[in-house]
Amino acid sequence: MEDLMRLTRAEAKAANRAALLDAARILVSQDGASVSVEAIASAAGLTTGAIYSIFGSKNDLLVTLINENLARIHGFLDRIEDPSLTLEQAIDAFLEAWFAAYQGDTAAQDMFALQVILAAAEDESLTTKLTAATSAENRAIARHLVDRVVTESGGSVRRTTPAEAADIALAIQAILSGFSLRENFSPGQSTDLMRRACASLAGLATTR
Repeated sequence: MEDLMRLTRAEAKAANRAALLDAARILVSQDGASVSVEAIASAAGLTTGAIYSIFGSKNDLLVTLINENLARIHGFLDRIEDPSLTLEQAIDAFLEAWFAAYQGDTAAQDMFALQVILAAAEDESLTTKLTAATSAENRAIARHLVDRVVTESGGSVRRTTPAEAADIALAIQAILSGFSLRENFSPGQSTDLMRRACASLAGLATTR
């Protein structure tokens, strides 16, 4: 009986957590990250105490949403595991994983992220947490781009360095975020242009 009760409490906590995340995602996207904990809790049908007991603070709730959004792609990264892929092929495979993970949902997610970034400009604690989250994601992408074959302009072949992989990963993140944010204001952005922009980043490893 005690085990069953513990399981029931765990399930209730998980349900409350999901409700708070959904409420925060919607309210922050609509009204900005200054939305109150009271408004988030009320939209989730809970009290503010649930936010503090589950997440610790509103900032931690927001960063949890950022982390969960970034982590969605991890389940699709197996298509980049092939060590024989060249840098260009690995970038293209990453894009395929990105489209598979976020198709139809990137604009809303990036509007939420933009609101959190704007709030972080005035909140040092949130800036620190957000920087840690995005830096970890950059390292995760870079791991799939390091030691990839690149062909120099003179025809010589070598492999990408960790520094090059990190630069390219950062540039990919910037391009994808920029296109996704534009989708909020100019729907119907060309995915082909996005692909070509990211493909051109392979040149970062051949111009050093």
